[in-house]
Amino acid sequence: MVVNKKNLWGADWCPFTQEMVFESIINIRPSQNNRTMIIESPDIRERVTQITLRLLGGL
Repeated sequence: MVVNKKNLWGADWCPFTQEMVFESIINIRPSQNNRTMIIESPDIRERVTQITLRLLGGL
């Protein structure tokens, strides 16, 4: 499997509260205008949330 690093983002999932935390060292990407550990783009945050809920929601 080939992973496109451009589309790989880091976040934490808390199953007890069903909440996301969008902070990870791999999110520091000046070339993609993300200069902090937090996913700054609302669109990317929403996409990460959708995928996580589809895969882990309810666990």
